Amino acid sequence: MEHLYAGVGVVDITPPLGVELAGYGYYLSRRCDGVKDHLLSKALILDDGIERVALVANDLLGLNSKTVQRVREMVCNTIGIQPDHILLSCTHTHSGPATVWLRGCGEIDEDYLTGLPHRIVKAIKLASDRMVKAEIRIGSSRLNGFSYNRSEKQGRVDTEVGVLRVDTTNGDPLAILVNFSTHPVVMRASSTMVSCDYPGIAADAVEATLHGSRMLFLQGACGDVNPLSVHSGELEEAGGLLADGVLSAQKRMERMEDLSLASEVQQIDLPLEIPDKEEILHALEENRVRTGTLDPESSEGREMRLHLEALKDLLAQLHEGPPSGVKAELQAVKIGGLLIACTPSELFVDFGLEIKSRSPAKRTFVVGYANGLVGYIPDKANFKRGGYESRIVPLLFDRFPFVQNVGEIMVAEMMTLIDQVWGS
Repeated sequence: MEHLYAGVGVVDITPPLGVELAGYGYYLSRRCDGVKDHLLSKALILDDGIERVALVANDLLGLNSKTVQRVREMVCNTIGIQPDHILLSCTHTHSGPATVWLRGCGEIDEDYLTGLPHRIVKAIKLASDRMVKAEIRIGSSRLNGFSYNRSEKQGRVDTEVGVLRVDTTNGDPLAILVNFSTHPVVMRASSTMVSCDYPGIAADAVEATLHGSRMLFLQGACGDVNPLSVHSGELEEAGGLLADGVLSAQKRMERMEDLSLASEVQQIDLPLEIPDKEEILHALEENRVRTGTLDPESSEGREMRLHLEALKDLLAQLHEGPPSGVKAELQAVKIGGLLIACTPSELFVDFGLEIKSRSPAKRTFVVGYANGLVGYIPDKANFKRGGYESRIVPLLFDRFPFVQNVGEIMVAEMMTLIDQVWGS
């Protein structure tokens, strides 16, 4: 394609004071009493004359499938972009409102959640109204010493800062897509301030340097990756490091000649590991005994409450006939020589690196927390250890654990979808 058009829209999605925040601990009643920095929904629309895609980055923990469906329907009906050409991603900040149901991890404010799709659609509509002729450059840098693998002491991290820059034909920066894989948990767990965490600070710094641009942060496969500054509150330092990585990539940007677009989605089923009834009953009894010895307001007491409530629900599911799997939507978006592989999950980093290594594209972004949220996709070692991600988090989602090869299943399905989109 010879020509590409692009537009950017930004809308404030900061919740009102009093809304409960989500992301840390159980039954904390962490209600927002201030705003450190505003949460935003940032939309980028690209149009190659044949296809139009909308890429949206939201400063939220995640989105549920109902919200995703509502946004896509509204955009399709008002702007005409097809649902499978709309990517709705989240930065996964742990200092934003509860927007997905997670047991004990923040009460959803229904008024906020009902109004959220309208705000996201407004950002997309603004982008649609501001389309200009554009060109694309792409590059990357390495950000070492920022992250660590929290699941495996010697485990890997992905240090790549992937950057796609959209400029006007006059050379003015319009939008910057940034893909990086680290949990946004620099804010302290005790904080009751709304914050975008380090990605928002990085965006402010990049936008201040590249005047007129908007940075959209696409969170990567960070399921088992934390920042070294975890819970330190040192946002400016962490955000500044990522901003330096983004700006460093500007020195080695390559202009894209191929400006063609494509996007497809694929619904898959992720199988569950269903235990015996006796196993659940035994776990219930153990937890009841332990609960009797604990202060209910202690961290361990709150965790036992979570276990008891969840196990009772799972026992009821077993009686009624539990689902055999969880539906998940994968998406692959092609922007010239860039492939964006999207999952609605907290994908462990090794799976993200595998997708990158097997991708036929010159550049690949792996994006998590996109178009829904089904929880962690851990590796087999985490399952064998009975890790938080594989054994505890399913209780938050009120479901049984995934099978131990769920990561391999997701990667295989993603590679099939990537091959379809890349060959289209």
